[in-house]
Amino acid sequence: MAQTAQGTSAHPHEATLSRHHRYWISGGDLHFLVRRTRFRVHSYFFTRESSLWKGRIALSGDSSRQPGTHETTAFVLDEDPEDFARFLWVFYNPRYGICNATLDQWITILRLATTWEFPNIREFAISYINALAIETIDKVKIYQEYHVPRKYLLPLLLELATRDEPLEREEFRAIDVDSLYLIISAREMLRTSRLANPARRLSGEEKLDIVVSAFDITPLEIEALRDLGEDLPSCF
Repeated sequence: MAQTAQGTSAHPHEATLSRHHRYWISGGDLHFLVRRTRFRVHSYFFTRESSLWKGRIALSGDSSRQPGTHETTAFVLDEDPEDFARFLWVFYNPRYGICNATLDQWITILRLATTWEFPNIREFAISYINALAIETIDKVKIYQEYHVPRKYLLPLLLELATRDEPLEREEFRAIDVDSLYLIISAREMLRTSRLANPARRLSGEEKLDIVVSAFDITPLEIEALRDLGEDLPSCF
């Protein structure tokens, strides 16, 4: 029987199963069956990085029946095998310090790290998505969907609040109600300030002060925003 995230299920017919070309590692001690593809990797990464997986792997004291220790007790995952392979790539990337991946691939890593409670991998994926040159509203949608820390979302909302162009219909639809309220409030405060003295153009510092007030940004959050300018972390 193969172990699923919730319990057990019978293996699909053995003849239809194949080993992943890269992540069936002969020295691995942890088995997965991802749809019809077998994976054999090192449990060290899963027990080190995820308390959730540490608990799943150690469910039984009997090594012969311990989940994931053999093909017959493999964890069954209902994921695209290549999505799982991309997640494993974070641990097995052969090019140390070079983490080239597309936006969709980073989103996959973020999704799985969030679902499986890998906090360091989650933060790792967020930092790389944050550095990608993509549309502001696209980042906002990603960050909202995966409940990314506010320190990453704030600069995007501040950008939308302070730009000269009005929000577009798609942006209204994409932004959650609370964030939309803050953006509109900040834009209204900026508009009021401009109307009070039309002949004078607000400086960048003045705009920032108004927006910080509208968003109720704390000194700690301001420091966190500054920290985002640091270099990206190395690959695991």
